[in-house]
Amino acid sequence: MHKIDLSKFNLRTDLIIENDLASVKNNHYKYGEVLVDDITLGKNNELGKKEGKYVTISFKDVTDYNNYQSVLKVFKKELKKILDYSNIKKEDTCLIIGLGNSKIISDALGGKTLD
Repeated sequence: MHKIDLSKFNLRTDLIIENDLASVKNNHYKYGEVLVDDITLGKNNELGKKEGKYVTISFKDVTDYNNYQSVLKVFKKELKKILDYSNIKKEDTCLIIGLGNSKIISDALGGKTLD
């Protein structure tokens, strides 16, 4: 596995997992080397964020084939959970939009997916 030096980049995100509030319930679990943070926010939450389910998938190096396969498997599993949470059935039609900020590494996947 190769290392990517991120020290030269000025990275800033607004990920919910970066907030350290006791009222935010974070279900943190692992699938091998892939970490998942699953957070559900209610209507009047302290973060001022929209009510809903927020999932962050963290991993080391997706350019490594084995890591890529692991992340892909976890992504599919977590997407299914989000669809279930949203009460979207198998026979329903659903539009998935890849939002993100290409200038922030941890937020670039949505845009890259659409590309």
